[in-house]
Amino acid sequence: MNEWFKKVIDKAKTWWKTSKPVQKIVAGVVLVVIIIAIAVNISRSSSSDNTRLFNAPVTDNVTRVAILDRISKERIKATVDEDGYIYVDASDDELTRMLVISSQKQKIIVTTSGMASNGPARVYIPEIISRSNWK
Repeated sequence: MNEWFKKVIDKAKTWWKTSKPVQKIVAGVVLVVIIIAIAVNISRSSSSDNTRLFNAPVTDNVTRVAILDRISKERIKATVDEDGYIYVDASDDELTRMLVISSQKQKIIVTTSGMASNGPARVYIPEIISRSNWK
């Protein structure tokens, strides 16, 4: 394997000596584009899936604890940063369910997992039917 690297490096040196300036510029641009693409890919893959819950920090400790208790009852992962902003895991299915239920818009819920006593329908349907604006 070590010999293979030496051969590749020698071929690159030979090519660099025999190539024209335009070829060197094109090779340099291609190399820079590849490095930028790798850097962008790494930064996107390492970014957090957290979403800020409120646009303002929750500075009151009692209120923050109450909000975090309510979020934890819904089995949603939440974190608080040093400034007091509350973040929830945006990739969490429980968060998606909570947002669907809490929306005041009319909705039709389609599910394939148990319509009566099993599955998510037993949670969604009573919640939606009990609303005063449901018709």
